[in-house]
Amino acid sequence: MMPKFDSNYWKQMHSNPYVQTLIESGYDASDCRKPAAKQVPAHLQDRYSSYEEYQQAIHDFLNEN
Repeated sequence: MMPKFDSNYWKQMHSNPYVQTLIESGYDASDCRKPAAKQVPAHLQDRYSSYEEYQQAIHDFLNEN
């Protein structure tokens, strides 16, 4: 016999404790679920002019022989 799970069980299984903490701190739930903006880190902005160039440099670095 399969156990019965209510909707709260599934919400708990798929909840993110970090998002819940942000919501409790006053952030909007929709803002917490948006993907982060893709941008070059501040300390490397003088070296790379675009995020794609930055990604390519990381790819090249990780795939060196």
